[in-house]
Amino acid sequence: MVGTSLFCSSMLILVPCAILKGTKYYDGLAIHNDTVYNALTRSMYGLTDSLIKLSTVTLIVAVLFMALFALIINLTKFKKKEKC
Repeated sequence: MVGTSLFCSSMLILVPCAILKGTKYYDGLAIHNDTVYNALTRSMYGLTDSLIKLSTVTLIVAVLFMALFALIINLTKFKKKEKC
């Protein structure tokens, strides 16, 4: 349950951020002052990079939780079969 929730929430953040970064969305901003444009795009790309890193770590933790849960379920089924 926890792994699935973490997986879904990380994908909800990771996919749009990857699209924003991949398409260089912030380069298309219409700001006439170069200093403001550079500061704004740099900060937006920095925020996007931070969100991508956080979502990737969350995704890895979610996959580990799901694998651990599957392993525990498999081991408990195996022990039940031995008792029968």
